[in-house]
Amino acid sequence: MQPNVVSLSESDSVQDPTDFPPSSIAPGLRDLDDSLRCPICRELYTAPVTLSCGHCYCSLCIRNSLSSKAECPICRQNASEVHIRKNPAMESVVKSWASGRDFILGLLKPQEDHRTSPSVDSQGKASNTQPDSPSKKRKRTTDDTLTSAAGERKLTPGISKAQVQCPMCNQTVPERTINQHLDSGCQSYLSEASSSGTRGQQKEQWSKVFGNSGITHRNKDKGKAKEKEKEKDGDPDGLSDVDPLPKVSYNVLKDKLIQEYLTEHGLPTNGGRDACIARHQKWVMLFNANLDRSPANRQSLDQLKRELKKWEEAQQTRKHSVTDVVAYQKEHKSEFERLKEEARRRIPDKTSNSAAASGIIVIDDDE
Repeated sequence: MQPNVVSLSESDSVQDPTDFPPSSIAPGLRDLDDSLRCPICRELYTAPVTLSCGHCYCSLCIRNSLSSKAECPICRQNASEVHIRKNPAMESVVKSWASGRDFILGLLKPQEDHRTSPSVDSQGKASNTQPDSPSKKRKRTTDDTLTSAAGERKLTPGISKAQVQCPMCNQTVPERTINQHLDSGCQSYLSEASSSGTRGQQKEQWSKVFGNSGITHRNKDKGKAKEKEKEKDGDPDGLSDVDPLPKVSYNVLKDKLIQEYLTEHGLPTNGGRDACIARHQKWVMLFNANLDRSPANRQSLDQLKRELKKWEEAQQTRKHSVTDVVAYQKEHKSEFERLKEEARRRIPDKTSNSAAASGIIVIDDDE
């Protein structure tokens, strides 16, 4: 069984803990990234689960491992699928880390560039640099404050920095009167550019709340409840409350019953008995590993079927590869001998032709 490894074709680049600087530059980040990776596939945990010994793995990785050897790959303690327990806390941590990983690397890159940049003569820099006057320092501080607040207060294009956008009514307001504007309920202290269209925009905004809809708070609550029911009823897979698939003793089952198991889950029934058994075994692993994810992160049945198809195609490719070189040589020994004999026949012809073409006479020592 192959671990749950992401191929290069599925990802633009292979992520690795060494993406982060060493501990001397960024203490703890490389170790943190490494601790959030599965010991089997070395990728960030997908549907993390723990065994009774406490070691954590991807659900699909450990299920594949236990199918071949019923023990923990790290401590070798006896284990089986009944010892698998979900680890939602780890899943939440990994999800948060994955979402902020690139951002942290982006923050560290300027520091690395600064460390690797050529050093500047501190004495020359100090001699050519004049101390900033208090007015310049005060001006730079104001600009930095406006820049740092750009993510929270978006400045309207084309308007000076003294104008800001109200977070309540989205109107342009002088910065010095923003507090008074909020205290007045967004009714006063507007800039001249936006005061003309204030009434119409406010009317439109209030109409969205109380206007033609005519929805009371009670009706809103009922509508939200209906939407939740629709979302629940609209789940085509029905994975919100599903039990894991049980293991099957294929040795006591007939081929027809195995095919019925596949048909029950909408899986193909082509191939021989061994192919159908392998297909159903892999499907049980994929299905149960998917249930170990939190409901918000679960894959759909169509996604699982596509993953199963990729796995079968990979298995077909592996069948055509040579696994036992000695057995392959014995099986094709006669063909190898024929090819060697043909190669020997060609060698004298090429030698004589090349000698004749160059005008060299070949003398046999026996004559």
